[in-house]
Amino acid sequence: MSKFAIACTGLALCLSLVAACASRSEPAPAPSAGADSPVAATGEGTQFQVANTTGELISVEQALVPGKVTVIDFYADWCAPCKALEKKLAGEIAGEARIAVRKIDVGSADVPDVVERYGVRNLPHVRIYGPDGTLLHDLPGTEAERTGALALEAVGTL
Repeated sequence: MSKFAIACTGLALCLSLVAACASRSEPAPAPSAGADSPVAATGEGTQFQVANTTGELISVEQALVPGKVTVIDFYADWCAPCKALEKKLAGEIAGEARIAVRKIDVGSADVPDVVERYGVRNLPHVRIYGPDGTLLHDLPGTEAERTGALALEAVGTL
């Protein structure tokens, strides 16, 4: 089986799982809804901010924060590993004003625009950009666990 066929099969499986989770009769709570979530407050200067509405296609480049290391966190409300990553990352980068986190809600299989446009293969999926907008790291799946350390390392080079 070719690499392309394997990748397509993997994407199809992921989208099937997304569709299955999205079709639940009860809505999943949003990660930004809880008081313990770092996304709960979205005022100016907040380190964590949601950059789009659910499934809305936006320009990642417009979500970048000039002069700061920007973590783009592709997530979904139904994704338990995404919620765990958010808490871990918040603890690791707390108080580091030179790091901004912008969360992009990929939505569900019903609205695959974000997933398709940015090649999000699985969740969580994180990209770390330098202060000048240069992509430094692309971290899909379990690789995303290194986000905090890599973002802090990028800040250390400023």
